[in-house]
Order: sequence, then C-alpha cells, then structure tokens
Amino acid sequence: DLKKLIPTFSKEDITVDGNRYSSETFFSMTDEENPSEINAVVKWKNSRDGLAGSDIWPTPNGALDYLSAFYFFRSLQLKPGDSFCVDVMVLRKLWRLEGTVVGREHAATPAGEFDVLHLAGKTALHEKPDQFREIHFWVSDDRFRLPVAAMGVVRQGTLRAVLSAVHRSDLKLEPARPNSLKW
Repeated sequence: DLKKLIPTFSKEDITVDGNRYSSETFFSMTDEENPSEINAVVKWKNSRDGLAGSDIWPTPNGALDYLSAFYFFRSLQLKPGDSFCVDVMVLRKLWRLEGTVVGREHAATPAGEFDVLHLAGKTALHEKPDQFREIHFWVSDDRFRLPVAAMGVVRQGTLRAVLSAVHRSDLKLEPARPNSLKW
C-alpha cells in the first residue's frame, strides 16, 4: 500500500557531463487531519552555477524516491498482465511511472541465471505528461524479487544497469553460461 510506504528524506548527488547536481527531498504530510494531502518538499543545489532553491510538489496519491520505488515493486505480488502506476521524485522533479508486467523471461547476467518478470512502461514529468520516456525493469521471479536489470531512455541516451553479483548464503544461483549474456 503506497500510503504506508512514505519516505521521509531522500538525497541525490550525481555528476552528468562533468556537472554536479544535488537535491534533498523531504516528504511531509501537510495536513495532519487529512493524511492524503502529502507533499514532497525539494531543496536543491546546482554546484555548476551555484543556483539553489526549493520546490513543493503536491502528491495526493503519495510519492516515492527511486530507492523506495524498488522496495515498493519488490513488495508486490506481480504476475503477467498486472499494471502499475506510481509517482517518483527524481532530481527535483515528480515523475509518473506507469506500465505493465509484460511476462516471464529468462535472463543471464554476470551474477548468474534468473527467471524474471519483465516490467515495461513509460515515465513522464507531471508537468509534461505527453513527453514520456520508455523504461524496462526485470526482477527475479522468486521470493527475493531482486532487481536483475533495468533499461531506460534518458536525455543523454540509453541507460542500462545489470546485476553483477549477489552475496547471500541462502540464494543459490546457476552461473551464467559462457556467451549467454543478453545485456
């Protein structure tokens, strides 16, 4: 339940093309009488030009930072055909992430072989809902719901992430077969 998974603070610090950007997001309830009135208060600083400021994003359905979003998806009992929609704060902006569980697949990664659920969707800024970007996630189809891989289109091009190692004594993985990596 998204209403119960409300982050209180998120800090981001990234470097893009040699420019450093940072933001701190404080998630707060603005009306204790009406807990559905949730705001994300963002304090930000751009180290390239020294600009700083703050923004308030009304998030009546709740919002997550991207780390909380991973835990949110891990908590769901997903199956092919299911749809999802969640608001996520990323670097000062509120994004709507929506999509479906495309199906079950098999993934070979440097960490090993996985049966996965493929989640595909799109994400768009709240103020520009018609300008969306494609996004894909693959999570292990087991009780661990490990984030196995992700792919998204960003301004600079295509961003890919792949699970490269898992260190758990209770998780037995089959090593990836040579030349079977798809990522």
